[in-house]
Amino acid sequence: MIISFFAHVTWVTVNRLATIVVFGGILFLAGCAIPPPPMMPTYDPQSTVEICAGGECGPAGEKFALDDIAKAIAEMFAINGPGVWDFCPGTPHDRRCTSNSLAYTLQGIISATGYVPGGALRSGAKYDGKRSVRFRVNIPTVVFDTPSVCVDANSTLSVRSAKNIFWRSNTYMCSWGGGPQNIVAEGQYGIDFIDFDRGIMGGEFAIRVSEGGNGYTKGYAITRLSIGMDDIQEAWLRPKGVTPVIRQATATPAPVPPTPQPVLSTPQPVPPSGGSFSRTPLDVTFTVIQPRPDDIAVIIGNANYGQFNNDIPNVIPAYADAEGFKRYVIQALGVREGNIIDLRDASQADLISVFGTQAQHKGRLFNWVKPGLSNVTIYYSGHGAPAGEDGSPYLVPVNANPSTIELNGYPLKVLYDNLDKVPAKSITVVLEACFSGTAVGGSVISNASPVYLKAKTLSIPGKVRVIAAGGGRQMASWEQDKSNGLFTKYYLLGMSGKADAPPSGNGDGLVGLDELSRYLDSTMTYYARRYYGRDQNARFVIGSGN
Repeated sequence: MIISFFAHVTWVTVNRLATIVVFGGILFLAGCAIPPPPMMPTYDPQSTVEICAGGECGPAGEKFALDDIAKAIAEMFAINGPGVWDFCPGTPHDRRCTSNSLAYTLQGIISATGYVPGGALRSGAKYDGKRSVRFRVNIPTVVFDTPSVCVDANSTLSVRSAKNIFWRSNTYMCSWGGGPQNIVAEGQYGIDFIDFDRGIMGGEFAIRVSEGGNGYTKGYAITRLSIGMDDIQEAWLRPKGVTPVIRQATATPAPVPPTPQPVLSTPQPVPPSGGSFSRTPLDVTFTVIQPRPDDIAVIIGNANYGQFNNDIPNVIPAYADAEGFKRYVIQALGVREGNIIDLRDASQADLISVFGTQAQHKGRLFNWVKPGLSNVTIYYSGHGAPAGEDGSPYLVPVNANPSTIELNGYPLKVLYDNLDKVPAKSITVVLEACFSGTAVGGSVISNASPVYLKAKTLSIPGKVRVIAAGGGRQMASWEQDKSNGLFTKYYLLGMSGKADAPPSGNGDGLVGLDELSRYLDSTMTYYARRYYGRDQNARFVIGSGN
């Protein structure tokens, strides 16, 4: 899972004498006298692999039989393929992620950041009867907003002993930016921990690149699959003496469409101590409707920008606002919790994984939608900022560099363009963000003057409607106790029925956009002016197809 993506390489020709090789986020110079990369290390683990399954944890070989572990891995891979999974760099002592996504700063003649937006496990994982599983993986990286293209890596995961569960990907070819497939990669993953209940693995990886360029890197990583035993109530593995309950394997397994599960960003960094960020949602009740099994929601709450020491101020109410909006989509819109892509402190890689890139629009949201049936609701609470010479608006990931938002932000234009390609019945985007570059906690843009910048106005595609917290030169204000953003608070109160009551509404039991607009004018706009002496007017932009 983790091994193959690190081996992806990018070639950038600088001049006739040298070529920069961007490999796993590390720069190497080709064309000079560069020694070959180290050979792949010998994997010689000293500790027994820890296994968790059925709510119990224990050592491989003692609590869980080795043959059963291998069969359970085959079951887990079979039901997760075809599908995607998440990665994050981690530490072996607590098996927690140290950041939200695998990202590397590229140093050298050209500076950039490489990201891993996700990976794909192909269908057809098979158990060979000898404690090994054979399967194929494909995991592109994104550099300069362009994904690499690699052939599938034929891989084997073997349960060699209680201490040695080992993944090996054979050599495979990659290209980048439309170039030739002249990059050879290989990798390995020594696994020291498997949680079958949650679909999580951890271990030491190493990769090696040759021929197309010389490169080598290694480290510890956590892998999270989309489906674990808890998600489907199947038992692939039980302790010794307890019979596992698994599907019967066939030569060509029939596809088993899993119930979509909430896709969380990979395990989150812990917010600062002292209660800086509340996760308590607004105390409001909605009329509960019947579930709408085809509808999808994406909810993003970016609060803890300070964790990356990037001089971008935190958005204190973002977690609580996201939790409140999640309650709203479940109760008032009928979205099943399993149909919610729920992210906290989303990185650029997270946003790319969900919404795609300019070159590839088929992110997770696209794959989750049922064409012509799904209504999609997207909520974002966090920073926005203008960037570039034309002031194009960007969503600001928590790991963004304020000096180069145009490189490591997420363009709002790409979001809207890609949403236009999603075959949904309708799409509503709700933005608790402004794009002036100035926020309650200070400037989002590095070295910017306090004069508000005007973000470029974008056209909205046909079936999309956007409801935003403010205009291009305005600031999204919070409650004075920082419990909620004013826009989200009064949006949720309005949609609970208050906007339908006079004088904003007509009392017919439905909340129209015109009623919501009048309600926000009389509440959010009023309190922003009363508390802070500033203008804040919600923006409603309806695409031509609505």
